[in-house]
Amino acid sequence: MTEKSKNTVNYSMRYEDDWIDEDDAPELTEADFNRVDLVWSVGDKQLNETEGKVAFQAALKEQNEHEAIELDADVIEWFKQKADGKNYKTYINNYLKELVQRDAYQVAL
Repeated sequence: MTEKSKNTVNYSMRYEDDWIDEDDAPELTEADFNRVDLVWSVGDKQLNETEGKVAFQAALKEQNEHEAIELDADVIEWFKQKADGKNYKTYINNYLKELVQRDAYQVAL
């Protein structure tokens, strides 16, 4: 187990009435969602909600590397237009991630 995987933040929903077979689960209602308790944990350590949210945010930050790259102004403008001017940096990241996945898929063939 890697150091990073040991620090994975998990959360799950715990219900007052657990059932045995998920296929026999009743349809969820508004009342069901109102009685759910979130259980946060890091590894085997259970956390309260505040600690869990802080740990979750920290884990998200660990997953991203921040690297400065230079892009031509027309390239940035193209991405801004594609993203409707909102979160264009995230759009660039997702676009590049998809290209990497396509390339990996083609190499696997």
